[in-house]
Amino acid sequence: MTTYRDGNFYPEFFSEKFASMMEMTVQEAFDFYQLGIESRIHVEEKEETLKTIRYHMEKKTDSWECVYRLQKADGSYIWLRNISSLIIEDGKIKIYAVCSDVTQDMKSQQG
Repeated sequence: MTTYRDGNFYPEFFSEKFASMMEMTVQEAFDFYQLGIESRIHVEEKEETLKTIRYHMEKKTDSWECVYRLQKADGSYIWLRNISSLIIEDGKIKIYAVCSDVTQDMKSQQG
């Protein structure tokens, strides 16, 4: 679960599975992504990914999907398929995301 404020996305919850996929503990994930998850999206996908997310937030789309690389604590990147749902709770915009590792699929497609 992520809250959107001040033009940035701030995590509120990380699952054990997500943290494990990123090769860190849940607390390490919070520490690593505390400046906003968008700061860890690979530069080649960042603009398009954020544009997609903001479009769906503006249109109040129920759900959407995007694929991008997200940085891990060791500096390497993992390809994620992110299926997100928009939730408005107490006037706050939140995003519930289910992420899966598609690194092997992307490597197969590239080469």
